[in-house]
Amino acid sequence: MVVINVAESRCDALVLEDQDSDRPRLIPLPTLSYAGIKEMQLSLRVYISNPTGRSTRHIRQDLEPTGMSTQSILSMLYTTTVYPILEVLSLTVSNTYPSMCIC
Repeated sequence: MVVINVAESRCDALVLEDQDSDRPRLIPLPTLSYAGIKEMQLSLRVYISNPTGRSTRHIRQDLEPTGMSTQSILSMLYTTTVYPILEVLSLTVSNTYPSMCIC
């Protein structure tokens, strides 16, 4: 299990690798930032809301006033968060555990 900690001072991943391990592994995420997460959050809120303020079930692919598309948000999350964690754990996308869910 991986828990992402995002704070203004630093961002880290806490990894619980197996039942036999009594200590979580701390993985620093130096390229992830609180400000970046807030910008992505704002962009996603804009994408999933329509003019009446109700949520929609689809995500628009066009650029919103924040300047971030869904593709750029997902790319940034992969680059700043997922890839560094997989690299420290010596995993690649092709050899991740079948039961591993990245969400």
